Formats: sequence, C-alpha cells, structure tokens
Amino acid sequence: MPLSRNALDRSSRRRVLILSSSGGGAHLVAAEAIRKRLADDPSVEVVDTIDVLLNWTGPMGRFGVWAWNGAMRSGNSRRMNLTVRLQAMGELVFHIPILFHAVRALRRLRVDEVFDCQVMGTRSLLTAARRVHRQEGRNVRITKVLTEPANEALSQFFDPIRRLPARLRRHLHIWASPPLLKNGETAEMFWRKTCKIDRSQVDESSGFPVRAEFYSPPHSESLHIRCAGNTLQELTTVPTTPSAPDNWETISPANRVVTILMGSQGTWQFTMESVRSILARWNDPDIVVFVYARTPHQRSQLADLVAGSGSQTRIVAMGFVDAATVSALYHRSDATVTRSGGMTTMELLTVGRAPAFICTGEHRESRYHGMVRHEDGNYRYLRHFHSVGAWVFEPKELAERLTPFLVGRGRRDPVSAPAVVREAR
Repeated sequence: MPLSRNALDRSSRRRVLILSSSGGGAHLVAAEAIRKRLADDPSVEVVDTIDVLLNWTGPMGRFGVWAWNGAMRSGNSRRMNLTVRLQAMGELVFHIPILFHAVRALRRLRVDEVFDCQVMGTRSLLTAARRVHRQEGRNVRITKVLTEPANEALSQFFDPIRRLPARLRRHLHIWASPPLLKNGETAEMFWRKTCKIDRSQVDESSGFPVRAEFYSPPHSESLHIRCAGNTLQELTTVPTTPSAPDNWETISPANRVVTILMGSQGTWQFTMESVRSILARWNDPDIVVFVYARTPHQRSQLADLVAGSGSQTRIVAMGFVDAATVSALYHRSDATVTRSGGMTTMELLTVGRAPAFICTGEHRESRYHGMVRHEDGNYRYLRHFHSVGAWVFEPKELAERLTPFLVGRGRRDPVSAPAVVREAR
C-alpha cells in the first residue's frame, strides 16, 4: 500500500533517517516496512536505519532490551508492566546520550525527515531538530510512527509526548491508525486527551506500518508445504511440481488450519500448554496446527509432546519464517492463536479473516486480562475492528474455545476479509 501524500508531501530526494529499537519485534519490523516502502519512492533517499537502544544508549540501553525481552518470554504481565513504568526513568537517563547522537546524525547525514518507530527520546529528537534549525537553518521534520494501533493504553508512546513543552510538541507529527474511540468521543478529542496535540498533526491515512506482504496476501484456500520431520521447510500458495513430489503436501480447503504464533519473544510455556490442550481433545488428521517454535530445542520438545500424545492431529513446527509465509497462514487459518502485540494486531487487521484468540498468560483476574496494559488495549482494538471477532483465553482451555470454529462444519466456508480500520468519526 503506497504512502499517502500526507505522510510524504516533500520535495524531491528528501533525505530520511529511520529510527527503531530492539525490545520485542514491532519497532524493528515497522522500521523495515517503512524502509521498503520509501525505497519505491524516487523522491526519497533513506540515508540510514539506526537502533536507538543498541547504538545510542550504551550498556544501560542494552540492559533495557534484555530486561524487556526477558519479561516477554516469562509471560509475567506484572513484570512487563513494571518495565513499561520504568520508561520515564529511562527518558531522563538517556536524554543527553540520545540528544548528542541525534544532533550528530542529523548534521552528518544532512537529514530532512526522521521516521521514529520507537518510544525513547522523543524530547531529545525534537530538541536536536531545533538545534540543527538554529545553527544550520534547516528544518528537520520528526514523525513519530505508532507501532501499535492507536488506543488510550499506549502510555509508552503518549506519556512522553504529553509531557513535552508546548514549543516542542507543536512540531511533532504522528503516523497512526484511526484511534479506538469511546462513546461520544471524536478523534480530535482523543488526540487532545492522549497527546495534547491537534489532529492536524496526525496522519491517519497512510495505513498500518506493516510489511508489504500483508497488503497483498496470496488469495488461496490451498497451501503447499514441505517439511523435514515435523518442521516446516517451505510453504507456498502456488501449485508446484517439484522434482521430488513426495516431499510436498497439500493442505486443501477441506482442512482446518490453526496458527499458533505467540510473537518474536513469545512465552514457550504458553505455547506448549496450548498444543497440549489441542492434542488431548482432538484426534483428527484433517486439522493442521502450525506452531512457532523459535529454537531447535523447542522444536524437539514439541516433537516429543506430539509423539507421546497418540493424536492424529497434524502439528507442524515453524522456526523463523518470512513475512510472506506468515501472511499466507493468517489469510488461510480458521483460527489464529497469538499475543496481542502491536505488530501482530495490525497484521491480523490487515490480512486475517479468522477469529483471533489472544493468550492471557498469568494473572487473568487482573485489570488487563493478565496482559501488559498496552496489549490489553490492542486486544480491545482488535475486538472492535476485526469483523470476525477476538477473544481472550487461557492456554489450558484453548481446544475447548476453538472447537465451535473447527469441528463439525464440513467444508471450509471462507470468511470475508475484515475492514482494516474504520474511518474515525
């Protein structure tokens, strides 16, 4: 999907710097998606893509990445919420290092515009842009890219913006989806409340910052897969006649397909409990379950679980897979099981046609369904805008929740694709 002119209304060969940060996967994926979109625009030159936490903040930034990824893998929502609350301290600690590196990068690379796809250092970037303007007379546009669908739970993005002095805040531009609104609320009211900015500073028309594969999904009810043991080696939606046809299997429209993908730093314990629930309840070779297993050890554990179950339900393990494969699976699945991370939510809203089941993890009785606060906000956004629906579940009850969507329905009836987002009113 091409960028709107609201996002890139610039003279020829504008020099663009893209910022991302490690910690989860959404910031990195959004930065790469934007880089590829801009590569198709002859009026833009992407001069660099920089990981802020790894390159501009030293050992403390790398510790922050380790702490966040560890909290995500643990599945402990209280630990994740604590990490988010510590962001305000990080803004103070990292202000000077980010300001120093930002000024140097803006000068050295002669940057005209920054697409900032991460949460840290918003004040530092705006201050750096003002300094370059005073000293060199150049205007540098700062565009904050929300890597989560816009909802009021995005404190990691909105709190630093709301705390900005008005003289800085009025120069910030935001790329976001139309926001999730309360009854009687307008988009103008939403942006005033969450960021203290005017809606004219927000571009809601450029779509989600997801990879191009999710805007042009392969429209196929059949998947062709090649596996080594229980591990996926290759997936295509195009009928193939390989030299060794026995290496390929076809998943037909009559099969039921479930995709379990808990994110780039997903909690393996929850994945295993979900698969165990499926194997204990179903014994159907027409049901195929694709499971993201990040490491060889995880894939070995999954194989042992399947072998010991006696179930004929087909479990296919996946290591790292590319965007085209994930897009094809989201498009074909009868149910998608995941966490409501920002990028996952936006990808499902773009290409998913099946019910989404969001893993709650621990402390389900808590205020945020046992999830970190912004993931709960993403779940509510998905539930509101996804035309098919979204539900939360505990791993041990997954098979019971999926049964109405998979068992006893005969041939698969394709569900119409959801509207990506509704126009904000």
